[in-house]
Amino acid sequence: MRCLHNSAYRGVVAYNKSYRNNYLEQKVIINHNEDTFEYVTANFEPIVSEEQWEHCKLIRESKRNLRLVNVNGNAKMQYSGINKGGNVWTKKLRCRCGSSMRMDKWRPKLNGERPVGYKCYNQLNKGLIKFRTEIVRGFVICELSVAGNLR
Repeated sequence: MRCLHNSAYRGVVAYNKSYRNNYLEQKVIINHNEDTFEYVTANFEPIVSEEQWEHCKLIRESKRNLRLVNVNGNAKMQYSGINKGGNVWTKKLRCRCGSSMRMDKWRPKLNGERPVGYKCYNQLNKGLIKFRTEIVRGFVICELSVAGNLR
């Protein structure tokens, strides 16, 4: 995946990827805006063709999302990744206590099928009920064991 970001694989060297903030402090500031990079053709053989590079760039850009972020009290537009999510149940399942569920893949059966189970995040973060009963009083305690084989 890293070669999809490195322009040297297509036979081009990129400049202005980072800069120093001032002479005294010399703090490196990384430039994330690829539009401001300066590309110069190099004198070595490219590994990836120009068509493959552009195709991979389109795929990369389709997987990111521009969103509004609060940075030190200032609103700022920032790119973030889009998580397509591999399993529908992890988005829809909720425990009795109101927490979401996490999918665990178990070891494969003899026929090669990998069964899955769902566990409450409340139990994962706060521990099993037998350890929490004497410590926590007045809070919602999740008693659900692992829910398995939902397909």
